[in-house]
Amino acid sequence: MEIDDAPFVPSTERALDASNCGYRLLVKMGWRSGSGLGKREQGIVEPLKMKENLVCLGLGKAEEYDKVTQLATSERRKMDTEVEETAEQTAVREAKGAKEEQIKALVKNMQAAFYCADCRKQYKTVVEMENHLSSYDHHHTKRLRELQQRKRRVGSEEEQISKRRKEQQQEAMMLQRRITQAAQSKATNETAVVAESDIGGKEKSTETTKVGFSFGGGMKVGSKKPPRKKLTISSAFSTPFS
Repeated sequence: MEIDDAPFVPSTERALDASNCGYRLLVKMGWRSGSGLGKREQGIVEPLKMKENLVCLGLGKAEEYDKVTQLATSERRKMDTEVEETAEQTAVREAKGAKEEQIKALVKNMQAAFYCADCRKQYKTVVEMENHLSSYDHHHTKRLRELQQRKRRVGSEEEQISKRRKEQQQEAMMLQRRITQAAQSKATNETAVVAESDIGGKEKSTETTKVGFSFGGGMKVGSKKPPRKKLTISSAFSTPFS
């Protein structure tokens, strides 16, 4: 048995051969190799190739969409930024825009008289505005807004009062802390002065202390040294000769 060392090629990349069951069936039905399918050989000659379908569309639908997109892109209307206009066209466009803005401002000023700020509703006629102002809905909304504003005002006042109390408490704590620190520093200074005075007194007492010796051989601390006595010795030569 001979082994074919040629690499395997998928069937979609080559024509069918006689070893294929489908090829033999087509030959039995009158098909010839190299001709198209169908009664008049008007069909495809090459086998269908498999393609990855990522858009989940049927066969040929993606190509149809691509053609439609290309046609729409080629025939689309140019945008305003892409149109090259002349100076006259620019002036006309700017004048038209200014006129539209003026009309909008005029309409807004006219409608301001028929606008309810409490209910945030816009009306067009005097009758509609009067009916709204006399309605229960308007009065209820107005009272509700007044209560909300009063509540906010009271809440803000309470917040200010609590804030002031906190500030006063902090100031009192700071003052108490300063008083405590001043008292501690004063006590420390007084203690240091007393200690210095004690040390000075001890030094003076040690300077005035004298040490003397007694005839008994003992040493008395703090006793004064006795004055020395002059010894006079009589001599035979002290008297003059007669």
